[in-house]
Amino acid sequence: MEEQKTPKISVWDLPDVPKGKLPPHLELQRTRVLCTSDAPTHTENIRYSGAYASMGVDNSLQLKHFHDNFRVEVIRLNEDDMEFDMIGIDAALANALRRILIAEVC
Repeated sequence: MEEQKTPKISVWDLPDVPKGKLPPHLELQRTRVLCTSDAPTHTENIRYSGAYASMGVDNSLQLKHFHDNFRVEVIRLNEDDMEFDMIGIDAALANALRRILIAEVC
């Protein structure tokens, strides 16, 4: 049986990432927390301003940006419970708010 070798690709042969835009998989990880049956994913923070500087993306935390982009969308509301999405908030802050709400309800 003949062994097949995986061709080696030089980093210089990879396509360039357009300036000011992250590849889709990094943008998804940077902007979404996915809740699965096992545990949430993409909860780690990469919040220092130079994290994506080489790609031309400003990742710094700015109050005006938070003010302009944060919103709460109510998905379901009834007498017993409420389901909502917090959009434009860091996962750690969303988790802190979740814990506060649990403490106030119980």
